[in-house]
Amino acid sequence: MLHLTVRVAWHDRAWDGAVCDHPVGNAFCLALDRVRESRDDAYEETIAGRHWADLDPDALPPCRQEAGAFMSAREWTRVLQHPYQESSKAQDTHGHLRPTPVKVPPFSTFAVPFAWMTRRDQEEIANRLPDRLPEDREPPFPTPWVFGRQRQEALLTTFFGALSPGFDGWGSGLVG
Repeated sequence: MLHLTVRVAWHDRAWDGAVCDHPVGNAFCLALDRVRESRDDAYEETIAGRHWADLDPDALPPCRQEAGAFMSAREWTRVLQHPYQESSKAQDTHGHLRPTPVKVPPFSTFAVPFAWMTRRDQEEIANRLPDRLPEDREPPFPTPWVFGRQRQEALLTTFFGALSPGFDGWGSGLVG
């Protein structure tokens, strides 16, 4: 059996695609490092209640990284920036990457298969798959994450391929 769990930030507007009515009162934001470290309470209070689709992508609250607009009925745009693109040690592999605007369709969210993307779980994953995946590329710095593009793409294709309607891979019985 396969499971998908998506971490969704708590929201005081029932996930309608708008900034919380009272962002400074959202304690969930303090529990997540990426959100807590990027919070700007004074600014976020000025955009309280505004829909993400009505904000410039650079003006979105930091919970954009944690499915903060989960279940929005309106399309909105998020700009993705790879964390390694500015690393001097990863210039040959990631230096060419640029911030990329992504249109998020209504009633959609982002999901990251964290366990599938960690280096420590790769042997276990390989043992469960019927086909061999590309080997990982050795990272130029310490990281818990799979580094090589080909390995990442194969992992993501395999993982999310199981979510397609009608898929019944690996005898899982998962049918969309």
